[in-house]
Amino acid sequence: MYIFLAFLAPLFFSISILIESHLVNNIFKNKFTLLALSWILNLVFLPIILLIWTPHLFDINLLWAFLLIAFLEVFYLLPYFKALEYDDSSSVASFFTLGKIIIPILSYFIAKETLNLQQYFWFIIIIISTFSLSFFKLNWKIKLNKSVLYMIISSLLTSLSAVIWKYIFNSIDFITWFFWVSLFTFFINISFFISKKIRIDAKKNYNLFLLNFKFFFLNELAIFIWTITSNYAVSLWSVSVVKAISSISAFYILFLTLIFHKFSPHLFKENITLKSIYKKSFWFIFIIIWTFLILN
Repeated sequence: MYIFLAFLAPLFFSISILIESHLVNNIFKNKFTLLALSWILNLVFLPIILLIWTPHLFDINLLWAFLLIAFLEVFYLLPYFKALEYDDSSSVASFFTLGKIIIPILSYFIAKETLNLQQYFWFIIIIISTFSLSFFKLNWKIKLNKSVLYMIISSLLTSLSAVIWKYIFNSIDFITWFFWVSLFTFFINISFFISKKIRIDAKKNYNLFLLNFKFFFLNELAIFIWTITSNYAVSLWSVSVVKAISSISAFYILFLTLIFHKFSPHLFKENITLKSIYKKSFWFIFIIIWTFLILN
């Protein structure tokens, strides 16, 4: 079951990246405004949780962990949104792997979780394959895409969040964690309205929000399913392995773009020339192979 969830989660994460790329590049210029407006739908799916499960109060000694995770879940989006301006959606998705190199280290010291030597080896190979995607040739010189620095920061924040969740898992059940983190995230998003500049910009762009409500809703739905499936898989399995499997999200994005690009080409920021597809597919195939090998 946890293997199925670990492979299902990146699909919904990929859908979210495609939608957010459209919102960042075609709709909203101010990233804080985009985050601030997202609070409107931030809690929309919590009633579903409350109808099925009952969250509990948590030990006050774990308050720091909940607040830190909520903070990381919000602020990893800022460098990530910036990366979406510079690069293809599939490349940005693959760069989330960059920060995952610290997960085996953090999970060992914080969550007391270990992998076998072979799994560590394949984990490193996945990181190298992802880095290879970020290189491009220009006048016979090898350079890094501008999005890499932003994604190193973003992926480090998401990786730290995942390890802290694994650390507190033994003390808290998944539904309780999800409920309180969602609530704290909601209040952080609302706090952006303290800024007068953001309030003015949000009011000016509110009609844009309404016109694109379907994208916000679909994005929140995709994030909701991704959060549930990925973190539940982490609670049942190794956080390092689950996050390594998430590397295949770049493949999902390229696949979805190739299928739906002809229907709505303006929605996708993706280079789908044959040369680009060959290059990406080459490294995506390697990443997928290494991902399956890490399961053994």
